[in-house]
Amino acid sequence: MVRGMTDEWLTRAQAAERLGVHTRTFDRWCQLGRVPVHRTPGGRPRFRRDQVDALLQLDPDRPGTAPARL
Repeated sequence: MVRGMTDEWLTRAQAAERLGVHTRTFDRWCQLGRVPVHRTPGGRPRFRRDQVDALLQLDPDRPGTAPARL
C-alpha cells in the first residue's frame, strides 16, 4: 500500500463491521470469492473501501446477506 492511501483500505474487521456481519461470515465470503482480497507485502488481507461499499449497494436493507460476486 502506498502511504497516504490507507483510508482506501480496510482490515477484515473493519470491512465486516461496515457490512454488519461477523468476521467469520466475512471470511467465508472471501473464501468463496465473493469479496476481492488484496494482500499486503506481509501477507495481511486488505479490502478496498469502494469494493466493500459496493456490496452495501447490492442490498442496503439486508445487511448480512451473502453478496453476489463483484
